[in-house]
Amino acid sequence: MNGATGGSPAAGTVDNTGLYTAPNTVPSPAAVTVSAISQADISKSGSATVTIQAPTPSGTFNVTITATVGSVVQSTTATLVVN
Repeated sequence: MNGATGGSPAAGTVDNTGLYTAPNTVPSPAAVTVSAISQADISKSGSATVTIQAPTPSGTFNVTITATVGSVVQSTTATLVVN
């Protein structure tokens, strides 16, 4: 998380299963970089920029996720239900 192994309280943390937990308050700046290196093959890695936002109220939300590698762009949509 932003260059710190495992993350930090300000940017959020990633546990040994890869689960990201956002910080208790929105950091400034709100965008953090999450990076990972494969334990099976350390030549494989990836990163993503995550923008932390205030908690979402209950409801149903449509989410679009877009990944870009070079000139290849892949998008998908999902429905998020928050109780």
